[in-house]
Amino acid sequence: SLRVMDLKSGRADPFRKITELDPLGPDRDKLQLAFYGWAVEQLMHQPVSRAAYRFVGRPEPDADITLAITDQVIAQLHARVHQIVDAVAEGVFEPGQVGQWGCEVCAPDGLGTFEINQRRLEWHALVTDGPDE
Repeated sequence: SLRVMDLKSGRADPFRKITELDPLGPDRDKLQLAFYGWAVEQLMHQPVSRAAYRFVGRPEPDADITLAITDQVIAQLHARVHQIVDAVAEGVFEPGQVGQWGCEVCAPDGLGTFEINQRRLEWHALVTDGPDE
């Protein structure tokens, strides 16, 4: 069987709650490992036994986060993707808040999170209050 590895330049902390019992994380927002496993199976026509994040670029990198790719994991992934697609189709899919974390790779200048969150608040007001007259 195949294995998939995603190299990450950050830390493992946001992904530690991905487990066999909770493969999408407690907030069901960590779809990447399950999706990569499913996608590689589709492309290669071979089973994928597991997908993993490997953390690189630090003197003491974090341990890998590994997810076994099982039928149950794929079923949870598909169910969650359908929920997201349905919500987007209904116009109620709200993007999550961007934290004030300092990922040097994602936001090297430390800017950007304010603007993203401001757009999110404006979107939320539009959905709940309606457009300004």
